[in-house]
Amino acid sequence: MGLLRGVPPCARAMARLGAVRSHYCALLLAAALAVCAFYYLGSGRETFSSATKRLKEARAGAPAVPSPPVLEVARGSVAPALGAKAKSLESGGAGPVDYHLLMMFTKAEHNAALQAKARIALRSLLRLAKFEANEVLNLHFVSEEASREVAKALLRELLPPAAGFKCKVVFHDVGVLTDKLFPVVEAMQKHFSAGSGTYYSDSIFFLSVAMHQIMPKEILRIIQLDLDLKYKTNIRELFEEFDNFLPGAVIGIAREMQPVYRFVFWLFLQEQPKQRMG
Repeated sequence: MGLLRGVPPCARAMARLGAVRSHYCALLLAAALAVCAFYYLGSGRETFSSATKRLKEARAGAPAVPSPPVLEVARGSVAPALGAKAKSLESGGAGPVDYHLLMMFTKAEHNAALQAKARIALRSLLRLAKFEANEVLNLHFVSEEASREVAKALLRELLPPAAGFKCKVVFHDVGVLTDKLFPVVEAMQKHFSAGSGTYYSDSIFFLSVAMHQIMPKEILRIIQLDLDLKYKTNIRELFEEFDNFLPGAVIGIAREMQPVYRFVFWLFLQEQPKQRMG
């Protein structure tokens, strides 16, 4: 997980940050199964893997023109004036200052567990969030149509009529982003994919390393978050981490707090006791 900051116009970047709370092996196994269900057992018409395969087969054809992201302003939110370009976090002036968060929310229509996690995450985030009068919290969701409706219902439930700060919600179609991502990350997938049809073989998995090329250019800083989180403080404080970036830094990686990888290495060492790896 990590944080990313914007750099010169040709290379603006982003970030991803997340952690899970479980420390027990049984829950880790359950979490692994949940990840599989999240990505492959949903109700969407097209999975990330099938989209990637479709793009490979159609590579010789002309690329489709992607539709613009669907904009939804949640209840109690205030949208910036049409055509007004928000000031970046680096900019001064009296214009609005945008804070951008991005979350993956797919295959949620019939996934009660995912909806419950999203409710906890969004409720705690919105309840504790505090922003100044000239600041806008932008919530970006990557979803297919069915999950987008679920997210809208959650936001209508959780975002009070008077939230105390300005909030804008933007939905990005997962199929459109996959179309944009594939030519950017195709070469990378050849080296990091675990095989056809697996989680790591999907183009969308590489979203965090290519967002600066496919997201709107006016976004200079963005934090990608998981939806299995519960916030204990104001999310605005997390953006202060960008102040710790050295000049020219593009991405900041947070310390991995979940024990999943340690557990996997432990299993490997149990089977290969003479190995020093891991």
